[in-house]
Amino acid sequence: MTDLKLNLKLLTIIKKDTTLPLKKIVKTRHLLELIKKRYKTLGPTQFTQWTTALNSLQNDLPPSIAKQALQQFSPWRKGPFNVYDVNIDAEWNCQLKWQRVLKSTISFHNKKIIDIGCGNGYYLFRLSEYSPKLSIGIDPTIQFLMQFHAIQQTCQHPNIAILPMGYEDLHLLHLSFDIMLCMGLYYHHPCPTQLLKTLWNHLPKKGILIIETLILTTNTEEILHPKKRYANMKNISEIPSIPTLTQQLKQTGFKDMTVIDITKTTTTEQRVTEWSLPQSLSDFLDPQNPLQTIEGYPAPVRAIIICNKP
Repeated sequence: MTDLKLNLKLLTIIKKDTTLPLKKIVKTRHLLELIKKRYKTLGPTQFTQWTTALNSLQNDLPPSIAKQALQQFSPWRKGPFNVYDVNIDAEWNCQLKWQRVLKSTISFHNKKIIDIGCGNGYYLFRLSEYSPKLSIGIDPTIQFLMQFHAIQQTCQHPNIAILPMGYEDLHLLHLSFDIMLCMGLYYHHPCPTQLLKTLWNHLPKKGILIIETLILTTNTEEILHPKKRYANMKNISEIPSIPTLTQQLKQTGFKDMTVIDITKTTTTEQRVTEWSLPQSLSDFLDPQNPLQTIEGYPAPVRAIIICNKP
């Protein structure tokens, strides 16, 4: 199969499981360019394995066979999901974070929502319970896109979709959003303040930003710049204190910053399962002092902040 045919096949997969008029949201040629760009990081053998597994998933499949197909998309980072009578117990128990998000009491009903860095779309499925007007996730990782379709083709939630794009591609969307989620992305960005500016530029007036990130628990303006890794994670540029992050949001132009949750990440929330990689949080904390990572930094604590664009 040629690269063009593979790109078109992925385009078909993206379009078939959504009721949204994607042509009005992003031009088809731009979507194909994004697919071509993302597909370069993938081998045809891997893609064929995923599409074969996707095509094999039918609602009347015995759970044991469905489980084998779903495991072709491993590792599963976000979950849990229960489809085809199979419980996908992902590395992250995202139900816990979702309950923290709900502390905001923001109404998602009839809203246009985007989840930036959405992974496999776990939060899109949770948002669908509140009948938003539409929910779109963007993530450049094709594996997460395929996981989403493995779930969506049986659930068929209306008005949701994932597009293979990063935050830097937001200008390609012909749509504005009432609510923007950006969870677990800030600290991976090489210049977090630039990320905040990009989010600001693509959020309309009165739009709401829900941002979740690793933080330092100090009460002063501080930033940690890990040298190589943090809790074994690569590409961690900086971890701010709450005062630092709120000041950055203020300087960007956001108003009414509200910290709705601060929670230490535990092995109840992030752990090894049969659906994950063989190592997780417990392997990356100091065995002599679990308050520190194996690199000697403070153990992970995450905060959720709500703010708006006046």
